Amino acid sequence: MNLKTKEKLPQWFLEETQKELILSNDIDSLLSVRLLEQIKPEWRLKYFYDFESGIYKLENSRPTKDVVGVDVALDKDFKTFDNHVTSDNSNGINPNSINLNNVYGIGSHNYFKKYCGSTALLIYSLFDIPLPPTDTGKALLLTIDSTYYSYYNPIAKKRPEWLEIHRHWLCDILDLPELYELECTHKMEDFKRFGFINDAKIQIFDDVLDGYYQMLYPLDYKYEVEKALDVCLDVPSDSFRLLKGVSAESCYLNGLHKSDLKEKYKIVSFAMTGKNHCNFSVVEK
Repeated sequence: MNLKTKEKLPQWFLEETQKELILSNDIDSLLSVRLLEQIKPEWRLKYFYDFESGIYKLENSRPTKDVVGVDVALDKDFKTFDNHVTSDNSNGINPNSINLNNVYGIGSHNYFKKYCGSTALLIYSLFDIPLPPTDTGKALLLTIDSTYYSYYNPIAKKRPEWLEIHRHWLCDILDLPELYELECTHKMEDFKRFGFINDAKIQIFDDVLDGYYQMLYPLDYKYEVEKALDVCLDVPSDSFRLLKGVSAESCYLNGLHKSDLKEKYKIVSFAMTGKNHCNFSVVEK
């Protein structure tokens, strides 16, 4: 990552103190968590966040105030790594979110200039983690959150300015030109065939209704993916307990702002999923 951008980010990522990580339900979060555990041994996975049901805590883990979301658009001032657009007008953003869109003031007015890469690529870049050595490993990284699509879509629609935005984030900001070069020398189908990694979602369930939840991650070709990325993608086998229930909401803003929604709801996470559309979760009453 270029130094100017790195210095703009909240600097808590340099801390060596113990932190407890919050996992969400897809490969972007899981890979990011595993990378962070490798480079920050004092940071450990302790929580799971399901956008539609709640926040879960590993059974027998001691609660701490120093928690870190991973690929979660946490609101207020919670520490988190995130790749979403978190405000329609760049107001009310989380000051502790390590988020390129926040740093560069992305909102509804310039939504199509947003960072379209994954949280995992953000972490690779921020911590100078070596990329996988093979083209397959690199292609898998570009498939997470469909990063590659923002290269091929501008070409298909003859929008060179969109292509330049994609190149700018990947090369000038993240300093990962080898990924851009891979896109330039491959077809979109070379990435689409790995789309199954985005389809697999981490599930949490209580099959005997005793308040103890287990995790399931039905990732196809898991061994091959782990080998290509050189990262273990196991989910915890220990039980979780529900800490706080949440429910999912979505709406078109149509003149409203995030601040208006915060007056009505106790928002846990908030993300713009279109120029005028947002998804958010709220604490259940």
